[in-house]
Amino acid sequence: MGHRTACAYHGAPHRQSARKARLARSLPTHRGHPTALCHPPLLSSALLSAAEKRRRFVAGEIDAAGQERPRGPFFRVNYVSELDALGWRTGLLDLLRAPEADCACAWGRYVPRTGFVAHQSEVMAAHLQALRGGRVASSPFGRIVLSPYPFEPRTGHYIQRVSPAGPGCVRIGEPDVRGLEAGALSPHGAYLFVHFGLFEECRRCLEPRVVGPRGA
Repeated sequence: MGHRTACAYHGAPHRQSARKARLARSLPTHRGHPTALCHPPLLSSALLSAAEKRRRFVAGEIDAAGQERPRGPFFRVNYVSELDALGWRTGLLDLLRAPEADCACAWGRYVPRTGFVAHQSEVMAAHLQALRGGRVASSPFGRIVLSPYPFEPRTGHYIQRVSPAGPGCVRIGEPDVRGLEAGALSPHGAYLFVHFGLFEECRRCLEPRVVGPRGA
């Protein structure tokens, strides 16, 4: 079954127990090809003096809240799985990386970073495929990426399903998956998501940075 998702334990092959292997074979396999990822242009958070803020506000470079207005194309395409077909379908390049035990709690593992997901739910498989695409774009490691996505999707951060319309932003790894699945099955197998990262900053010393994973 082909799904289209948009927004994204590596290493040696994982040896499953016989029971887990049977379970994996019994679950439907969802194909996440093609997947695309894009993001708005980055905004500078440089510290400005009051006079400089007034000048830039008058010039239309920042808004009343002091946030810089985006410039250039509204979206920048980061990753298109059709261009990374070998990696998205096989994950062979990821076998060269050290294993990672990172997962999105009840949603499943971020790895292997492929579009093939053994999952009982097509809707949750689409969520996971979008997150995997984001992971590829944030850390290519030999994969074909149009431009790096600097905001790695992490557990406890947020994602919103835009199409089919979802319940709003939810934490990545949200345990109440039934609420996410209700009425969410796409008749065309196509899903669209928006990723929202969590950031921290010190206004007087450090630029904003993505915080680490948080408990869902």
